[in-house]
Amino acid sequence: MLPLIMHSKGSYFAKVKSTSPLVYFPLNEVSGSTAINYGTLGTVANGTYIHAPTLGNPGIGDGKTSALFDGVNDWVDVLTNPLKAAFNGSAGSIMVWVKGDVSPYWWNTTGHSWFNFKVDAANIFSAWLANGVLNGGYLTTGGGSVWLETQQLSENSGFVPVIITWSVSTGLISMYINGHLIDTQAITAAIVGELTVAGWAMNNWFSKGKGYMAHCALWDRSLTTSEVLILSSPNKDIFRGLVLTFDDEFDGQYGFFQYAAPLGIKGTIYVTSDNIGAAGYMTAAQLQEADAAGWLIAVHSKDHTSFYGLSQADIETQITTCQGVLSGLEMTRGIYHGAYPFGAYNPSTAFPALVATGMLDFRGTHNLSSLDTRTRYKYCWGLSRYMASGDTLAQVQADINNAISEGGYYTQLIHDDSGVDGWSDANWQALCDWIVANGLTTVTPEDIWIS
Repeated sequence: MLPLIMHSKGSYFAKVKSTSPLVYFPLNEVSGSTAINYGTLGTVANGTYIHAPTLGNPGIGDGKTSALFDGVNDWVDVLTNPLKAAFNGSAGSIMVWVKGDVSPYWWNTTGHSWFNFKVDAANIFSAWLANGVLNGGYLTTGGGSVWLETQQLSENSGFVPVIITWSVSTGLISMYINGHLIDTQAITAAIVGELTVAGWAMNNWFSKGKGYMAHCALWDRSLTTSEVLILSSPNKDIFRGLVLTFDDEFDGQYGFFQYAAPLGIKGTIYVTSDNIGAAGYMTAAQLQEADAAGWLIAVHSKDHTSFYGLSQADIETQITTCQGVLSGLEMTRGIYHGAYPFGAYNPSTAFPALVATGMLDFRGTHNLSSLDTRTRYKYCWGLSRYMASGDTLAQVQADINNAISEGGYYTQLIHDDSGVDGWSDANWQALCDWIVANGLTTVTPEDIWIS
């Protein structure tokens, strides 16, 4: 049996918590009047069930229950001093999973509110359902009123995730249903002042919330589109990051590093130790510079001989020689992470050699859609894309977006900035800019093991 990278999809509850909401109320209590907060503000920001909504109902399918509100008196009061102090009127996100209680599920002649966060009559953030149409209101003293509206919701007896994000710095407020962007409007000012009302199923312009609710959360930042997508499904894994890898320390990789590192983008360079400082390859000083900047300098081999035909002893020599050179150059973080020369190996000789030399993982070149729970064999870590000169930026972006929808990690390999296995500096720089613009995380194998 192959050793495994410890990585699992985890529960929906854990996914929400991993995004660090200020307050997070699953509403999965089965009795009592306390709605427990699992967000970063802790239990000092617990909520209170008002007028005893019905607890312990079937939930969204994640094993947790939901709360049923009568549309007349029931709601969840979450106004606490810690939330008043932490609420960010300039940027944030709010989420609620909702489900109608009787058919027609989304058609109500009387509007029913899903949440209401209010300072005063001129500073309010609220959402409600009226006549089958989801609406959102964002009022500020400095920027007037902004109204979000969706098309009529289709008849559906299941739970629907609703997420609204806003940011004064980007000038946008957006509404998502089932992970799909439904409406976006411009905003120019923040909600100003201390909250006086904060709650789910709490009303402002319309009646209190009616139906089932679960997984209510509030953030002090605007969620990324990938986070919205993952939080809109109880069964999707969180997208954990881009693993950008480079084989053979070709000198073009130094230019890749120089552009990416100041942007906060990490990479992993797999080194053939005999080639360090040779013509066409990075120097020891350049590799040390990348190592100091947080890039991982890892093991490829001594001289790039394919492992496929080597004995276990010869593979161990290839690895330990490279480990020794990197250690001698005081680059030790990556000496237990590696990649196969040519992507070739025989498990019967390679795996025992990797164990004997203390390797934690070894990347291959076989194609896989993303590094997730299906590809958790640590000594045959696959690629999402093996970059070649003909690959376009749009193709790579599509691959990354696909990995985001699947969850887990996205792993790509680039060799150089020219040649058949190369990718141009212009493409690389455009990809880096796109990664930053979309708020995507880049990680190294070291980061994965630490996490």
